[in-house]
Amino acid sequence: MPDPEIIRCMKCQHWLELQLIPSEVDGEEGRFIYICPAYPEGIPQDIVDEEDLHATVRKDQFGKFVFTRKR
Repeated sequence: MPDPEIIRCMKCQHWLELQLIPSEVDGEEGRFIYICPAYPEGIPQDIVDEEDLHATVRKDQFGKFVFTRKR
């Protein structure tokens, strides 16, 4: 099983969960997707990689959620 990456999103008050998507190919590891209300099908890779810090609302998201650090 792959190790989940600790990402900036996990420090956000809107963070929901981490899901493991199993591989459909025998012998291959699955992959993790990161979930929040803005991206219920998975946070885009550019946000996960912190190329976009998600400080403003994006056209591809649901609602008006942006990164807000947990208190």
